Amino acid sequence: MAHYADRINTAPWTLTDREQRLLMKITGEHRSGFRDHVIIATALATGLRSHELLALDVGDVFGPDGRSRRRLRLRVFKRSNDDPGSQEVILPDSLRAKLDKLCRSPRANLVSSCSESDIINPARAIIHKSQ
Repeated sequence: MAHYADRINTAPWTLTDREQRLLMKITGEHRSGFRDHVIIATALATGLRSHELLALDVGDVFGPDGRSRRRLRLRVFKRSNDDPGSQEVILPDSLRAKLDKLCRSPRANLVSSCSESDIINPARAIIHKSQ
């Protein structure tokens, strides 16, 4: 079986620092796009893959007090490590401030969901409650 590096001809495409700043600026300009801004900021700040982001529940991101957690424990991740306890991501304070702002947002209507222990997919909850 060939290794991944042997099978590809070019390096995977990633956003440059300038592109990341521009993306964050554009998505953060309007209140109606703040949910998307937070999702993109979470991906950029944590390096999580799309399936790891989508597997996060509100209870994974927010504590019982409704504030964002400092560490996220992943339940879905690349199987490079057999110890699920070691699969954690630390959230930067700047991202936590955005998450807390989103949780308090009346448009998102997540205040009760952020403090509940029910498991709700944040992408689904935010999409359905903000419409």
